[in-house]
Amino acid sequence: MNVVKLGEGKPRKHFVDKLRQLLHQYYGYNYELIDHFLSFFNPTELVQLFEANETQRPLTIRTNTLKTRRK
Repeated sequence: MNVVKLGEGKPRKHFVDKLRQLLHQYYGYNYELIDHFLSFFNPTELVQLFEANETQRPLTIRTNTLKTRRK
């Protein structure tokens, strides 16, 4: 029985280009920025970074206590 491995016969560049394209479509980052981040992070860490960037920060209200009272 012949078992064909996923991606056998295709160069790594093919998969990196496909990953770049999918990240661009899903997150909206441009290709240059994705390439820059890929030079620092592996693909798993890169997706985690993009996911962390997509979460909304908590809303906080700051006031100047010298000019504002609790009333």
